[in-house]
Amino acid sequence: MTSDRAFTLRVDHWYAWQMLPGYIEEHYFSPIKVNRVIPKKSGDSLLRLKFFNAAYAAGVQDFDLELKVLARAENYMVATIQYEDASKDIRSAIISPITFRWIEKHFPGLFRQVPLEKNERAERQPNAYLERCMGRGDI
Repeated sequence: MTSDRAFTLRVDHWYAWQMLPGYIEEHYFSPIKVNRVIPKKSGDSLLRLKFFNAAYAAGVQDFDLELKVLARAENYMVATIQYEDASKDIRSAIISPITFRWIEKHFPGLFRQVPLEKNERAERQPNAYLERCMGRGDI
């Protein structure tokens, strides 16, 4: 499933990441900041994604994963994580644009810890807000 305006990841942008199954619970949610996207150009819809996983344990938040893209629509991508160790559980990820509503739903206390600034609210762009939060270590 690919539309003419399929969702595309951009470097230095924040996205909403949902992984199934999660590490402890059924689902895992985290804002991620994409550092690098490397299409494998193998014809198998593979890409290497290097990203900062904001909700993961401090000190080990830099991820480098190979993904097999299963579907791309206008506002999301679905992929399976390709582990070198075939005995690992199959995990899938849904990556989509991040919104303030998504942040509030999955990290409900964050806006109390780090209130939105007027320009962030007016522009409705969570990228600047998440950059500010990460500079403080608040996620």
